[in-house]
Amino acid sequence: MRQIKAKNKFKFLFLFLLECKEKREPIPIDEIKVYISPKYEIRLDRYEDFLDFSYDCDVLKEKKKFSESYKKMMYILNKKKWKYDFISVEHIQGCTQLNQDLKKDFIELNKRIYNNKVKFNYEDGVLFIVPQ
Repeated sequence: MRQIKAKNKFKFLFLFLLECKEKREPIPIDEIKVYISPKYEIRLDRYEDFLDFSYDCDVLKEKKKFSESYKKMMYILNKKKWKYDFISVEHIQGCTQLNQDLKKDFIELNKRIYNNKVKFNYEDGVLFIVPQ
């Protein structure tokens, strides 16, 4: 397992992509796992889905200015077509039968992502995002 340190989630993914590009290797992430709590995880099979999860569903709903690196990263990511089988944020937010504890955990995780209190680990094609 290796860790890439970055001050925020976008910079992390950008650095990861850049590292892969410099080595001229295909991007090795097969899936992204986000641990909401010890009981739940979300698996994301496309980068766009991770970005939707971590950016668009910001608890504080603040509009941020996109940095140049973020725009470049989005351009790279949007060209990638990943097949997907995942639980979307829209599904989680819109699901009326959803367990209340899961909703609370999800909101808490989102706050941690917003405040950069998450740890990124990469192992065997899977990017793990773990709340700290």
